[in-house]
Amino acid sequence: MNDHEAKGRNVCTILDGMPRISGDRLRKVRDKRLLSQRELAERAGLSPTTILKLESGRVDEPHPRTIRKLADALEVDPDELVRGE
Repeated sequence: MNDHEAKGRNVCTILDGMPRISGDRLRKVRDKRLLSQRELAERAGLSPTTILKLESGRVDEPHPRTIRKLADALEVDPDELVRGE
C-alpha cells in the first residue's frame, strides 16, 4: 500500500461517522509546528476564520476534506486531530 492509498483509508475511516475535532488539540498541534492561525490557513487552503472557529469550538464537526487539509498542512494523521491518537 502506498502513502496515497493509506491516506485514502484514513479518510474513509473518518467518513464512517461525522468527525468531531477538538479545538484545543488543533491549537496544540499548530503551536507545536510554530504556525499562526493565518499560516495554517494558508498552508491548508482554508480561511483564517475557519481556523479560528475550529479552535474556539464554534465549529466542531468540519467536513472530512477540511480535516484532511488540516492534517496535510500540519503533517499529521487525521486521526490525531479527530481522536488525538
